Amino acid sequence: MKTDKDRAPHSGRKEPAAPAGSLRDSSLRDSGIQLDSFVENLPGNLVRRVLHPDGRFSYSFLSASLRETFGIEPEEIMQQRRADFSWVHADDREAFRQALLASARDLTPLDLENRVIGRDGTVKWVRSIGEPRRLDSGAVVWDGIALDVTDKKLAEAEMREALLRAEKADAAKSKFLAAASHDLRQPLQAMRFHLAALDAADTTLAQAGAAVQGLGNCVDSMEALLNSLLDISKLDAGVVTPVIEAVDLGGLAAALAEEIRPLAADRQIRFDVPADGLTVACDRSLLTALLRNLVQNALKYTAANGRIVVRMRPAGGRTWIAVADDGIGIARTDQARVFEPFVQIGNDARDRSKGLGLGLAIVERISELLSITVRLRSTPGRGSVFALVLPEQATQGTASTAPPSEAPTEGGSLAGRRIWLLEDDSAVAQSLTELLRLWGAEVATAETAGTFDALARAGGPPPDLMIADLRTRSRRTGGEAIHDVRNAFRRPIPGIILTGDTDPERLREQEVYGLRVLHKPVKPGKLRALIRFCLEADAA
Repeated sequence: MKTDKDRAPHSGRKEPAAPAGSLRDSSLRDSGIQLDSFVENLPGNLVRRVLHPDGRFSYSFLSASLRETFGIEPEEIMQQRRADFSWVHADDREAFRQALLASARDLTPLDLENRVIGRDGTVKWVRSIGEPRRLDSGAVVWDGIALDVTDKKLAEAEMREALLRAEKADAAKSKFLAAASHDLRQPLQAMRFHLAALDAADTTLAQAGAAVQGLGNCVDSMEALLNSLLDISKLDAGVVTPVIEAVDLGGLAAALAEEIRPLAADRQIRFDVPADGLTVACDRSLLTALLRNLVQNALKYTAANGRIVVRMRPAGGRTWIAVADDGIGIARTDQARVFEPFVQIGNDARDRSKGLGLGLAIVERISELLSITVRLRSTPGRGSVFALVLPEQATQGTASTAPPSEAPTEGGSLAGRRIWLLEDDSAVAQSLTELLRLWGAEVATAETAGTFDALARAGGPPPDLMIADLRTRSRRTGGEAIHDVRNAFRRPIPGIILTGDTDPERLREQEVYGLRVLHKPVKPGKLRALIRFCLEADAA
């Protein structure tokens, strides 16, 4: 009797087949079933890829799950004697083939991401991972997996786009600040020269008068820039809420003509507006600002004896408003840039007589807020046409009340009115306190929010109105300080925020407290008018 030791290894003798239905046959069948289940339930798809000695590729095994994962038919691919890689995206196909050849040549692991196209045309990203081994025949075989990495690639693309947007925004911000700094420094420098002229011992009365007038012009220039910057900041902050009402475009155009015609006549430019117009549903103030900026832009670039025309017409269920000029025109390559802040085509020297380069940036922001499409057609040397296409719903509407910020007018005494002022800048606090007292008000001034609180705890009568800077010498904003005083007196005391802050987040915060916001520098008449309006609204 032979033992296992007596049997020659690798004799090639086959073991007798197990009887059908035996435990061994059942075990083999169960193992096969388990293996199939294991293969099909892997998180990836199994792939056996072969590079034959004659240079052709083929696939000897592909998981059936490829059909569900990528929309690829594994049987069709395995039937190809020479794999044509037609399922690989055309833009990736050659790179995929070269990566396989490099892996086969050096027997280095394959780790490659590329796009594949399913039978229904769906494009997905696949990561192919495999370890190559060379057979005695010279063929190279990769046993590996194919993973669906579409979500990862989409996330990476979104991150790249976000990074590019952030970099673009950062570059635009730097450019914006550089231009703003330049335009602010110019009038400041001029003011210093005017002040030096006033301070000179031998300055004549006429020279002093010219210097004072020059100082006034510088202040006007700085105020125009700051107001434009503020308009952009408020629009970007989302604190401007359109008030939709029925707007008579003819009346709007007539009011604009009354404002613009003296400026146009001074430059010998003809300015034409329609005698009558349509009625649309829109924000009157924002639409006026939009048109004003377009007309002022046309004035800057139209020569003497030129012409500017405003036209309005209905078309395709929408209303079109066009501002056309016969000025210098804009090259096609520059037309997208003109809506960027501080960009002025043909004004590289930054001549402030041609404005600040913010008008069209404001136009773009207002049009987005009102869902108005802005179209530009221009030819260098022949002029430009800016067309506003109002949305379909901007049909005849119902008149609404003008926004409160436009209601107040200057005038009226503040005699006997108690006003509390929170201002941590001593120069501003002193000058404003004196001004309020000249207007007849009783003023209590505080430099900190804590002093504001102390006034409330003192037991005296509540103020009729509070004015506060947005930034204070504490963690609380001026709005929060006003809110705390209101709580102390248990009454909604009217309040005004007077600030030079343009931070969008901080501007939005003030809406919570229902406060009016004025931005420094503010004209005294505007402040007085708003104070009267707030007091009258509180008494109503």
